[in-house]
Amino acid sequence: RISASSRKQSLGKDFEAISNELIVLRSQKNNITGSVARIRSEIIAHLGVSEKDIPFIGELIQVRKSAKEWESAIERLLHNFALRLLIPVEYYQKVNKYVNENDLRGRIIYHKFDKKEVAPSIFNTTSENDLINKLELKDSPYKEWVVQEIEKSYNYSCVESVEEFRLLDKASLMIF
Repeated sequence: RISASSRKQSLGKDFEAISNELIVLRSQKNNITGSVARIRSEIIAHLGVSEKDIPFIGELIQVRKSAKEWESAIERLLHNFALRLLIPVEYYQKVNKYVNENDLRGRIIYHKFDKKEVAPSIFNTTSENDLINKLELKDSPYKEWVVQEIEKSYNYSCVESVEEFRLLDKASLMIF
């Protein structure tokens, strides 16, 4: 009986956690849940700003309709990048202070965003197979920064075979 009672209590907690996650998903426009969503909510409430002021990178990116066959692979590749927050320079010190003085009960990665430090793109993404060309980026003050980070850290060609890869000059590829 103790085992059954303990199991019932554990299942009840699991059910409650999943129910809470569904409530969060229904109330927002993205699929970002869990501790990162909660932490961002706490930060924006503390600062008195909106979600648009401190976005998840994933809220600024989506796979183009013409590249839907790559969606699963791209989402897996960019998952951790998409869960990062962009913090405008004017809020950065306050966010740092909040993060360092509070128990977040989780982990969050964030980047300081200063529009003045965003340089023009130096990459030439001419191939339709380049990852960046499989994405649509939301028109926002953060767009050029996101493009540069993707080009710098995720400069992949999306090819469907090793033969296609052999024809490339680059050494990075995604095959799915």
